[in-house]
Amino acid sequence: MTLAEAEQFYKAYDGNSFHMDREEPAMYGAFKSLALSPEITRKWDEDLIEGIFGSLWEQPKRAWSLHHRLIDLIRRNKEERYFVRLLDEMEKMDTLDKESKVLIIENMAGRDLALKGGCMLLETFPAYAERVDWIMNKIMDFTYSENGLLNKMGFSQSDRLEKAKAAYRRAFRKWTANQ
Repeated sequence: MTLAEAEQFYKAYDGNSFHMDREEPAMYGAFKSLALSPEITRKWDEDLIEGIFGSLWEQPKRAWSLHHRLIDLIRRNKEERYFVRLLDEMEKMDTLDKESKVLIIENMAGRDLALKGGCMLLETFPAYAERVDWIMNKIMDFTYSENGLLNKMGFSQSDRLEKAKAAYRRAFRKWTANQ
């Protein structure tokens, strides 16, 4: 595997070793055998982050997906400038459609029992807790009208919104508890 091939492979999976190993174990083995320096993968992470920021608003209905990718990359990269830039972009997210806002709330809460979402970044960047909460309260400030509800098998959009809000609040408390 050449360095160029390693870069392409790494970026195809956002540098996520779990996904690289699960999807292409042989390629991942070749990648690992290169024993790349952290400086190289850090540069590739920065390229990924810049690219995602550059395309964040190209398709507003997909902003939540790119937001999720940014959270993962920033969590690994731990660069304050990227976290601040993410918050700058999140300030605009209160203009997204309701479904996208729910997904952004879920991104921040985390989709697992450990609440490892965007709020987890507050452990690394505690000085921004108040700003995060202010932004999230703006994003969460909406309701679904009864005539606009989509009910699927007894689960409505308003139920999902309330569950997402509650999960966000739990995650925020968890990751800011020691501040």
